[in-house]
Amino acid sequence: MRRPARGFGHIAVMNLYRLFERQARHQPAKSALADHQRSLSFGALDLAAGRHAAALMRRGVRPGDRVGVILKEHADHIALNLAILRLGAAFAVIDWRAPPAERQAIGDTLGIAAALLEPQMPPLEGIASLAIDEAFHRTAAALEPASVHAAEPGDAAMIALSSGTTGFPKGAIITHDQAFHRFVAGTMAFGWRAEDRYLACMAFCFSAGRDYPLHALLSGASVIVAPTLFTASDYVEMVGRHGITASLLSPTPLRWLLGEAGGKAPLLPGVRRLAVSGAPLHTEEKAAIYRRVAPGLIETLGTSATGALTRLAGEDLVTRADSAGRLLPLSEIEIVDRAGRTLPRGAEGILRVRGPGTSTAMIGDNAGDGPATLREDGWFYPGDIVHLDEEGFVRLKGRSAELIIRGGANVYPAEIEKLLLTHPAVADAAVVGWPSAELGEEVAAFVTARSPVEAASLKQFCREHLAAYKVPRAFILVPDLPRTSTGKVRKTELAAQLTPL
Repeated sequence: MRRPARGFGHIAVMNLYRLFERQARHQPAKSALADHQRSLSFGALDLAAGRHAAALMRRGVRPGDRVGVILKEHADHIALNLAILRLGAAFAVIDWRAPPAERQAIGDTLGIAAALLEPQMPPLEGIASLAIDEAFHRTAAALEPASVHAAEPGDAAMIALSSGTTGFPKGAIITHDQAFHRFVAGTMAFGWRAEDRYLACMAFCFSAGRDYPLHALLSGASVIVAPTLFTASDYVEMVGRHGITASLLSPTPLRWLLGEAGGKAPLLPGVRRLAVSGAPLHTEEKAAIYRRVAPGLIETLGTSATGALTRLAGEDLVTRADSAGRLLPLSEIEIVDRAGRTLPRGAEGILRVRGPGTSTAMIGDNAGDGPATLREDGWFYPGDIVHLDEEGFVRLKGRSAELIIRGGANVYPAEIEKLLLTHPAVADAAVVGWPSAELGEEVAAFVTARSPVEAASLKQFCREHLAAYKVPRAFILVPDLPRTSTGKVRKTELAAQLTPL
């Protein structure tokens, strides 16, 4: 039995591409997508996506196939994502920076039928590998556009990969219906407008880095694709040159911009919405960035399997800076204990989510308490330990997978990291559990310094501000912290450096 299509206005939520097609029909001449090489109107992008879809079908891609997109961040990447939706297949963006063996392993795990590669990339073994080169574009340009496949709401539209900070990435299958509701939630969180000019400078393998450009286009906004490697001054220059009104950044470049800002006037007054995602900002940073960098700062909590869940903006960035924002209404959220029992409002516990935009099918290992765990009852466990107050604000306490239990006492790494970042000599910090025969776990802090500092000085600083059981046993000074392409610290790599006590 087919699920009935849900509607938004007069739009039936079948193939998500229909939302973009409507924008192309209504405003064909408006600028849709540009990078350093080309610029496409909505009409031209619709035509390009149709021809790309025809070229992919000629190379054997069929409706229902899973297609790995292993391309750099450029306009063609977005056009091909649209083409895959148009022909009724599902795309999975795989980080082009990953080594070939990792790309192969991810492709095998996801069961992709074809992989779209940059020219000169080695093919994936046992998977049809298509180089997106001049020959592909010549072929596509000579073809009639493929028609839009009549996908069902429950058909897969994309596969969203987790960040892989705690191990091998997992894939959340997102249907057309779920993708639509994620778009609605994203619009509630971000407030998309057709007049926006969105600067895409985050890695597309990152869920928000991929979703925001798509949501911008579905809203009728213009997208400018910029390099993912830049300095604060580069970013300010790009914003001014392109008349940018909306963008997305991870915390690290936002901190660069805060360092670039001076005086009382905001650095980016024309950027009406600047979202931060990938990792939470620290409490003190939110107010500073809101006042000195961009008054349009928006923080959201979300995952690759759920989309946006919360929104923090405006004066709440000052008065509620200790939170990740107020819950959005589309998702059902509960706080539970480790046995899955619902806890009363105000209690601290494990977050679980379900709703019309949350994935109900995942690929990969789903064992354990998180992160990225989908249970048989339909609840998704992102792996966060949170507190939910009476006004609907969510406070992140830590990650259940990162929780350190030292001699029976719970230690949250985020609390220690937040404190260390207030030390004038500390540039960055990551706290991990250290296996201990005596206490079960000890606490270790990896620190990058902006000026000379001794481990003993950091320990004394922590003793002055933390309970004794929270003070790290060791402070390990390192030149930098290993990170994913989305900016998250790879704590498993740090923990692997520690010899059990």
